[in-house]
Amino acid sequence: MADSQRLVALASPPSSPVKGTIYLDDSLGLGWYDGSGWVYTTGGGGGGGGTVDTITAADTSVVVDSTDPANPTVRTNTLDVIATDQPPAAAWSNNSKKITSVADPASAQDAATKHYVDAETTRAESAEALLAPLASAALTGNPTAPTQTAGNNSTRLATTAYVDTGLGLKLSLAGGTMTGAIAMGAHKITGLANGSASSDAAAFGQIPTDVDAITIFGDAFSVNGTPANGQWLLRSGGVWRNGALSLDAIASEAPTGGDISMGGHKLTTLANGTASSDAAALGQVLAVPGTPSQPTRAFGTAYQPSATRPVWLTVNLYLQSNGSSQLSEAHLVIGPTSSPATIIGYWYLLSVGSQIDTIDTISVLVPAGWYYKIVQDAVGANQIIEEVTEQPL
Repeated sequence: MADSQRLVALASPPSSPVKGTIYLDDSLGLGWYDGSGWVYTTGGGGGGGGTVDTITAADTSVVVDSTDPANPTVRTNTLDVIATDQPPAAAWSNNSKKITSVADPASAQDAATKHYVDAETTRAESAEALLAPLASAALTGNPTAPTQTAGNNSTRLATTAYVDTGLGLKLSLAGGTMTGAIAMGAHKITGLANGSASSDAAAFGQIPTDVDAITIFGDAFSVNGTPANGQWLLRSGGVWRNGALSLDAIASEAPTGGDISMGGHKLTTLANGTASSDAAALGQVLAVPGTPSQPTRAFGTAYQPSATRPVWLTVNLYLQSNGSSQLSEAHLVIGPTSSPATIIGYWYLLSVGSQIDTIDTISVLVPAGWYYKIVQDAVGANQIIEEVTEQPL
């Protein structure tokens, strides 16, 4: 045999091979028949003097370590070999197969095992169970928060420090000293004890029973009722002085600030007015009666004869009964509202066996602003309001 032989590349393996047959494939490289199938080289080249790196036989791969001439060992294609000799240069598809017997990770780039993931999930869920919900959280222990600026009026949390600072600006229920005036806003102070010191607030019950009010007339004031020594205090030239309890004193110190407000109180023992600008005593007013009137009135309707003056009211009512024991009855009521309810008197007529009739009169003083009404109780044969007279007083 010659020192060298040259193989001719074939496009397909020869037919009817026997174990040990060798041929050169155009694409797969050098191949030989192992008795059951063809075995090809995958790393070198046919006819180029290349180094064989990997030999593929059926579904099993072996690696020939040609990187180290002193260690030309053949190793199986395991992850140990891949990790040390041939790490992947791109993403690795495991074809939906498991990787088993993996150690738990120790660093951030290690693969995580199911055991590690399950343990971390359990730890996270246990830690989450200790957290307060965002809605309606019920905190325990002593949670803290920033202390807001005094006077903050918002929905922020108030710490105990904030509350204590705010309470320090409030007056205690017992003790404490005010540093300014209190505006009551037209409200009362109730449950007040009687004052004892001159600077104490006086309870209403401490006001003397013979003192009605203090009336201020511009530059003068007096205690109504029976003041000691019957004195007024008058101001003349900015100085208060005593004056006689009389209108003469007020006249000599005539107020210049405007109208005099009586504060809802009366002027008593007033002389009858003579000039058109004088105050008129009530007796003068009542002595001048108004013009009487005879208006038409109906049963069951409330009437107000005068809003400002009392009125002397006279009502003449005609009643008629017919037959045995027939009753004709009505009554008069007055009151301060449009639904008067105070009964003043009755008109009453009862027949015994034949027709009878009568005209009866009821008179009453109706106060100013009050109402009256004529009410039918039993009509009988007939009832007629004959005449109503309203005399203002």
